[in-house]
Amino acid sequence: MRSPWTTLLSVFAVLLLVSTACNTERLAPVEEVPVASITVNPPELSLAVGSRVTVLALVLGTNGNTLSRSVAWSSSNPAIVAVAQIGDASAEVQGVAVGTASITATSGSKSSSIAVTVTQQPVVAVDTVVIAPSSASVNAGQTVQLTAVAKDASGNILTGRAI
Repeated sequence: MRSPWTTLLSVFAVLLLVSTACNTERLAPVEEVPVASITVNPPELSLAVGSRVTVLALVLGTNGNTLSRSVAWSSSNPAIVAVAQIGDASAEVQGVAVGTASITATSGSKSSSIAVTVTQQPVVAVDTVVIAPSSASVNAGQTVQLTAVAKDASGNILTGRAI
């Protein structure tokens, strides 16, 4: 005796075969909408050396709709501005050295560029200098070792400063 599941699977297999054999209609190939333009956001960029900013490319088709297309990114001068792809249409831009360069987004035969200005990191002012130990007793002819630490207005330690 056959189980009900075996019978059900057999019926399903027959229906699938008949359905496939009777389907003589072929799907028409989907035509890919050509890229009409690319817009990079933000439209211009200024950042400090060492800073990183995410940029996004908007790819539009000839029908005016936004297209979900992969974008290739490049820098006109990687020694000043580095660009690294982080998504299909996004990239991370990093200021490497002071100067100006452009980054370009390309999809298909279309591309768009923006200017990137890289500036020097702002110098943070020394707000306080902490001396340790805060007090010491020294006899004549002896020495004591002291350390000095420079801090900004938020209490962050500043390095690379002459004291």
